[in-house]
Amino acid sequence: MRGKYSPTILERYVDRQWWFRNGGGYGLLADGTQMSETYHSFDHEGFDQFGYGREGHDRAGYSIRDYEGSEELFSEIANEFSGMKKAGKSVDEYWTALRVIVDAVNDRFSDLPLVHPQEDLPDRPYLALRSIAGSSYGIDLRLEDIDGMARSLEISFDDGTGGSSRQDITWTVHVVETAGGQKRRNAICMMEAMDAALEFAVGSVKRFDPDRNLYDVYIAEGGDGVVYLDAVQRNDSLSGDFMACLCADDRRSAIEKFASRFEEGGVISRMAERGIRRLCLMPDQPSIAPLEALVKDHPVARTASLSA
Repeated sequence: MRGKYSPTILERYVDRQWWFRNGGGYGLLADGTQMSETYHSFDHEGFDQFGYGREGHDRAGYSIRDYEGSEELFSEIANEFSGMKKAGKSVDEYWTALRVIVDAVNDRFSDLPLVHPQEDLPDRPYLALRSIAGSSYGIDLRLEDIDGMARSLEISFDDGTGGSSRQDITWTVHVVETAGGQKRRNAICMMEAMDAALEFAVGSVKRFDPDRNLYDVYIAEGGDGVVYLDAVQRNDSLSGDFMACLCADDRRSAIEKFASRFEEGGVISRMAERGIRRLCLMPDQPSIAPLEALVKDHPVARTASLSA
């Protein structure tokens, strides 16, 4: 039947395993091993073994019925895609690179589900392998949001940043970190050796700090029996009862942010006031104003007494 196989996948006439090498089925690597333990009806680009996507259209946007009704259209698309055969890096090379990054991620963040390009993303933290515009590959690491702030790491190969593409031998790695309310980008461009690109990518995984600017606010009790709010950087040991994890610039800002969610002059407000006073009395805290004025002007202390 004319059009049963889309004219956009001429590769199948050269390599009968092409669809599997492109991630279809269980996926097939050059050494004969599988890419996945799960069978996928679509390849990494989202097309079945006949070249059509979930909605029934191929890479050119046409359906089987379109080709059945027009021999001219079939020939036109076949000629168009015959000159678009991909050269340069193979899916196998990208997949090898992705596996190295996945191992590095798993060393730091265990028990995350691994999502393949043709699978739906879960509504919980995950590590996803992704196909970039049907051309190259990358990974998305998504951790739990904290204080409404996203925590993620995206590493992409040859995504258009830096000049490299799948069609040439050089490698570009583009890294986007999101944490602490900030987004940071970094890249290494047009590296001739894959090992150099992988060293940069793995180093980015090791340096990624998802807890940047995160503070744990807790209720503490001083030796004088006074109860107050304090804050430490996330994952530091607490000497009191945990209340919340917040994104802030420093300990004082974390206390202020937490207290602002409660009634001014209330219990939390007064505990925040006491905590701020103690921070101001610490030797390593800069003396930027007299203590009385500093606390008096604090937003959570305006309606509260200075007495503990």
